[in-house]
Amino acid sequence: MLYCLGKFQNPELARDAASETLRMLLEHPDPAAIPNLKAWLLSVAKHVCLKVVTREERRRQLLLQHGQKLDSSREDGTDAQLDHHQLEGFVKDILSGRDYEIWQLESKGYKDREIAEKLSMNEKTVANRKSLIKKELKSKLKHFYPR
Repeated sequence: MLYCLGKFQNPELARDAASETLRMLLEHPDPAAIPNLKAWLLSVAKHVCLKVVTREERRRQLLLQHGQKLDSSREDGTDAQLDHHQLEGFVKDILSGRDYEIWQLESKGYKDREIAEKLSMNEKTVANRKSLIKKELKSKLKHFYPR
């Protein structure tokens, strides 16, 4: 926890990262076989902290990017909300039931593992489906969002 707190200076993020590190230790097939537990924990905590930083930065960038698009194209929140509902409708029409659920969870910021747990799927299957979903949406919605 102290290592993670030193990386983030944010108790909530540090607690999340430390919890994830503990979870990984508890899920390890043979924790007794780890030769240097302290070094292993610090290494795992380092990787978890990097994931959290990357995820938080990605979310911040997406919020900034989409916020700028909405601010520049809309004057009030009602139009932006309408566009969001229209997009939801288009995506629901394009994707099948399970793919639509994956897309919804991904758009809410859930990681592959969390999506897999919620939908009782394999994590690799979720990652593959997400890739196919992105390709399909990109091809079907390219006229709405030209580069």
